[in-house]
Amino acid sequence: MTDAIAIKQHASVSELMTEYEIFEHHSPGLYKQDGYWYAIFHAPNNAEGVQLIGDFTAWDARPVSLLPLPEKKYWYFKVQAKAGAFSPKAGDKYKFRIRYSDTGDWYRFQDPAARRIEHTSNAGRSIVHEAETYQWQDGNWQRPGWEYYQIYQLHVLRFSSRHEDLNPLQRVRAELPYIKSTGATAIQLLPVNAFAGNVSWGYNGTFFYAIESSYGKPDDLKALVDAAHQNGMAVILDVVLNHIGNTDNILWQIDSQEYVSGDTAWGPMLNFASDVTRHFLIRNLLYLAGEFHIDGFRFDMTHILHQGNTWANHVRWPGKESGWNFIKELRYRLKQLDPKILLIAEELPDNWYVTREQVHSSWGNDYHGPFDTQWCDAFHDNAKAVLQGAHLDKLKDALRYFGDNWQDALLYTESHDEVGNEDKRIAKVARDGMGWNMCQVAAALTILARGIPMIFMGQEGGEWMQFGQNGAPPEGGSWWDHRLPLEAYETSSLQQKIRLWYKKIFEIRSSNMAAFAYSDIHLNHIHDKNGIAAFTRDQGKYLVVLNFRGNTWWNYDVGVAGFYKEIANTSWPAFNIWRTTEATRHGNEHHDIRSVHIPAYGALVLERY
Repeated sequence: MTDAIAIKQHASVSELMTEYEIFEHHSPGLYKQDGYWYAIFHAPNNAEGVQLIGDFTAWDARPVSLLPLPEKKYWYFKVQAKAGAFSPKAGDKYKFRIRYSDTGDWYRFQDPAARRIEHTSNAGRSIVHEAETYQWQDGNWQRPGWEYYQIYQLHVLRFSSRHEDLNPLQRVRAELPYIKSTGATAIQLLPVNAFAGNVSWGYNGTFFYAIESSYGKPDDLKALVDAAHQNGMAVILDVVLNHIGNTDNILWQIDSQEYVSGDTAWGPMLNFASDVTRHFLIRNLLYLAGEFHIDGFRFDMTHILHQGNTWANHVRWPGKESGWNFIKELRYRLKQLDPKILLIAEELPDNWYVTREQVHSSWGNDYHGPFDTQWCDAFHDNAKAVLQGAHLDKLKDALRYFGDNWQDALLYTESHDEVGNEDKRIAKVARDGMGWNMCQVAAALTILARGIPMIFMGQEGGEWMQFGQNGAPPEGGSWWDHRLPLEAYETSSLQQKIRLWYKKIFEIRSSNMAAFAYSDIHLNHIHDKNGIAAFTRDQGKYLVVLNFRGNTWWNYDVGVAGFYKEIANTSWPAFNIWRTTEATRHGNEHHDIRSVHIPAYGALVLERY
């Protein structure tokens, strides 16, 4: 009887919606938009009723019945947001409930597209979030050109040991001056959407639209992005669309047949053959980009997205359909919002087809590959190997052209994976035990090569501690108690010299972003026995010389001549960690050179007049 009354009360006030309207213009979930309240929810085929209950309905006392689309892909409720019987408030708790035709019983579920949740268990409740209340202050910000990006990757919980009275998102916001002082122009956050459990890297996500409650509230993320933009820094979010977590996964609980198809090494694969699943994911990223002013996205293990229907690496059971068309449509939708949104693939090993300027298929007449850039495995593996002691010839496969456009390659020598899954911080595993010196060499090698550079948090301070997640640290305790000692990076007589070197190299790139981003690169000299490598950028305008061994060289011929001035040298006092011999012509004037002075285990950068 209660159900019949609810339908009688609310069916007449809910405006009708079409499948086209929902799929083209609306995301799932409960939210207020343009003067209307929307409740949009997918239920399985055997659902004969869907209701919304919460604080604003006195829970079971006055449930709101949703209307089904003709094919029942979604159930919905749409009503003008005005004083009346249906008036959710920010902070109200709510859930959806489904009545199944085979049992006639009602079962409660959290909103899989909830913007806030109490916790990820289905015993928890979703929380109403009114997005329109936050007052943005970044009106002068525009998403930058990709040459602007100098990326600092971080994990919000484990980033800083300071500001312990703040939640993690607030803490990162408080540390923005520190990040800016490194010379970075963008921050890339490891996943911040809600995950099961108390601590995680974030790759076991459960609620795609909700911000992890242990990190803070949605407005805390907005405030972080807002402040970053006001400080001239873009913000990139790491997102996981290749699988769902194994615990507390609401999509599996509601309709595993619709949302899941196939299995991966990390959890069930999402069903790219389902228009409901594709819509859920596409609207999720449009929501994040629009609601939080996000500038770009890094996509986890993207080969699963387009090869998940095969026995590709990490696929435990293939899905029904490749997600190629899905990621092509996703690109099209995001580029409609802003063509400058940066789309980063983790495509390991390198697959330059996914960032190619023109591929075999289009979406909306866009023939570009689905992504703008990808983490460059060839650069990382070869550069890191040389930093650890491998033959310098490996730099031939690192300092070269990748793909068919400059931005195809995102360059890095450390990331969360490479220093987390293995204990391989450069400072710890570098050749000859010269970890901090090789951190400086890595900066010049990575930041001044051709592409988009990225460093991982702590790299600028010569951090040697593993970014672990499994097991326990060798000294005991928990990985999750570790925080970076940023104070030491700023004040230690040794570590601050590494940080200042990173700042200097980023400043050099920032002084001529276009040249360092997409001009030519030429590897002029390699001599493994001597430990010397040299490359030029922008038709020889910039000369970068790297020394991987302990000899100091005077008047060393790297095959480049001209009227040059030193603009950075690791043996200068500001950067000289161990007070090694200062091998320099100093940076106060240009010299007509045929050779260079090279410090031991160091680097120098010269600019032609």
